[in-house]
Amino acid sequence: TLQPQEMAAVLTGVVAERPGQIEPLLYLAKAQMASGDGPASTRTLLRALRIDPRRADLWTLLGQLRVAEADGKVTPEAVEAFTRAAEIEPAAPTPRYFLARAKIEAGKVAEGVAEWRKLAADLPPGDRVALEQDIASAGKPSAASPTDPAIRAMVEGLAARLAQSPNDPPGWERLVRSYRVLGDEEALQKALAQARVQFKARPDLLAPIEAAAR
Repeated sequence: TLQPQEMAAVLTGVVAERPGQIEPLLYLAKAQMASGDGPASTRTLLRALRIDPRRADLWTLLGQLRVAEADGKVTPEAVEAFTRAAEIEPAAPTPRYFLARAKIEAGKVAEGVAEWRKLAADLPPGDRVALEQDIASAGKPSAASPTDPAIRAMVEGLAARLAQSPNDPPGWERLVRSYRVLGDEEALQKALAQARVQFKARPDLLAPIEAAAR
C-alpha cells in the first residue's frame, strides 16, 4: 500500500540495519527508480555492485536506469552496464536487446536487427510481439519502439514526485522531454500546462521547460 517514495524511506532504514546485504539495496534502488529519483537509484546500485560485481541483475537494472535517464537512448554508459551483465549471463534477454538496440542507434542497423532476430527465436512466442514491432520499425526514425517498462516507471515516478513537490524546474524540464521522446503528446501538454501555472511568475525558469517540449 506504500507509494514508491514511502517504500524508499522504509528500505533506507532496512539498508542501514543490513549494510552488507544485496537484496535490501536492490529493492531500495527499484523503489528510488519508481519514485523518479534516478541519481539516488544509481548510487544505490553502484553500492550494491561494489559488494557483489558478479550480479547480472544489478548490471542490467543499472543499464536500464541509464537508458531511462537518457530519455530512451542507449548511451555508452548503458552499453557498459549491459555488456557486464551479458558477460555474466550471456543468454539473458534484456542485455541482448539493449546491446542490439545500441548498434541500431549507432547506424549498424543490419547487425543490430540480426541480433534481435536471434533473440526473438529464443523467446517464448507470447514475448516476441514487442520485439517483432521493433524489428519491423528498425531504421525508421519516425517509428517509436515499444516503451521499456523501466523507462515508463521512471517517468511515472517523476510525475508523481513533481505532483507532491512541484517547485523543481529541472524536474519539469526532464518530464516534458521524456513525454516528447515517448511520443505521449497528451501527457506532454498536461505537464506543460502544469509547469506554466507553477512558474507563471518566473519566465526565466519556464523557458527551458518550454524548449524541452519542442
